[in-house]
Amino acid sequence: MLKKLVWFLGFLGLLALVALIYLTTIPKDDAPNIIQKILPSSFFATEYNSFSKSFHSSSLYSITAIDKKTLIAVGYGGVILKSTDGGESFKEINSPTSFLLYSITSIDKKTLVAVGLNGDILKSSDGGESFKEINSPTSSFLRSITAIDKKTLVAVGGKGVILKSTDGGESFKKIESGIYNALDKAIYFNDRVYIVGDNLGVVYLDTKEWKLHFLDYFTKKSSWFYPLLGAFLFYLLSWLFLLY
Repeated sequence: MLKKLVWFLGFLGLLALVALIYLTTIPKDDAPNIIQKILPSSFFATEYNSFSKSFHSSSLYSITAIDKKTLIAVGYGGVILKSTDGGESFKEINSPTSFLLYSITSIDKKTLVAVGLNGDILKSSDGGESFKEINSPTSSFLRSITAIDKKTLVAVGGKGVILKSTDGGESFKKIESGIYNALDKAIYFNDRVYIVGDNLGVVYLDTKEWKLHFLDYFTKKSSWFYPLLGAFLFYLLSWLFLLY
């Protein structure tokens, strides 16, 4: 009886760990990604329009300042808001997408680029009064975008995707990263684009050679590898105990 109990507990522990691994390795933002792929985009446009202004304040993901008076914010449902009075009030800007926008950055007082679900890339050339869709080389969600100069931008997102633009956001190309983790944030600092992501640690992209560097070798290993190994060994020992 004791042997069967040990085996059963070991089996349950293995199942629990597999479930934990599944939940922790799926990108945090995959839930809205999956839902928005299943449901038609018209549903989200209708759903968004039915909410009050308070919906905006709890569903915005990124904001950037163009100057001392002008700010642009983006968020759920493809919403784009603009303030021209230093953030005292905002007006809604017509958006070419109904999918969630995660990040926006400004290149200068006229040019902004935003990214979001399904690889969506939007660009404004008139200070945020209007946006157009840019052809994207990926369907993975784009979580963050940063500007290096007036021509060069880097965007990162799901499945280790890294995109680079050298024409001010008019077009983007993939940079092979060799990473399959979701990338959550990119910032430009001292000729490097620093990137952080799920179970990854910190890596940086050298903007001179455009090569990816890991600051710590161990960050390249999945954080669940050793717990999984431990659970497997425990399960194996449980079987041995049951047999002998």
